[in-house]
Amino acid sequence: MREHLIERARKVAEMASSYRDFKVGCAILVWRPEGQTTLDHYSILTAANVKPRPDGPKACAEQTVVCYAMSNGWTRVIAMAVAGEPQADEKSGLTPPTLHPCWLCRTLLKSLPIVSDDTIVLTAHNHAGTVEDHTFKEVLEIHGE
Repeated sequence: MREHLIERARKVAEMASSYRDFKVGCAILVWRPEGQTTLDHYSILTAANVKPRPDGPKACAEQTVVCYAMSNGWTRVIAMAVAGEPQADEKSGLTPPTLHPCWLCRTLLKSLPIVSDDTIVLTAHNHAGTVEDHTFKEVLEIHGE
């Protein structure tokens, strides 16, 4: 399932709209208690980042997909895969080997009941290479939060 989530995140990153060609994709495995079959309890949702102009607002892939999940009745993010080019984190100043959720995403995600400390966070390069595997709590700790 981990490899499938990473592949889905990489694929949806191709759909991103970024004036500087900074493309990020996010795939999440979500759960909810309702449903008539076991398959109704789980789903994989995806989103890509959007920032078509330098003077415009941005919509991060992670925020978009998690907010969509909540607004559609999903109650738990079991795992999240983020694919993108690594870059320095504007809040912590760290440059991890893979792209971690930005500080705005981390701030939003830690305030939502759908994301927990033990949510699995897989971070990967857009095309290939290093993949990191953390819990959400560990990602926060890496960035000093």
